[in-house]
Amino acid sequence: MSNEQEILKTQKDIAERERISNKFKLKGYFSKEEKDEAIEKVLDLRYSDMNVMAIAVADNINGYTTPEAATDDMVFNEINKQIEFLKAKLVNEIEENQ
Repeated sequence: MSNEQEILKTQKDIAERERISNKFKLKGYFSKEEKDEAIEKVLDLRYSDMNVMAIAVADNINGYTTPEAATDDMVFNEINKQIEFLKAKLVNEIEENQ
């Protein structure tokens, strides 16, 4: 995948997670469908990026909760951590493309 394609994919990943995060911020909870979508995004990035997986493991060092068993707040927090990670990744990709 070219760097420009990586940039577009990362921008899309950020936008999807921000949309999920904003829905939670508005209501304070996820509907079943929204939570399922959020969990899918969390797991997709965990499985596709070893750095994200390492962060998730480190965050759960004292006890692991599967995303499916996590509270809405826990899923929301992980989505926001992924947004921050992806934003940093995007900056690196843009700098590499210059």
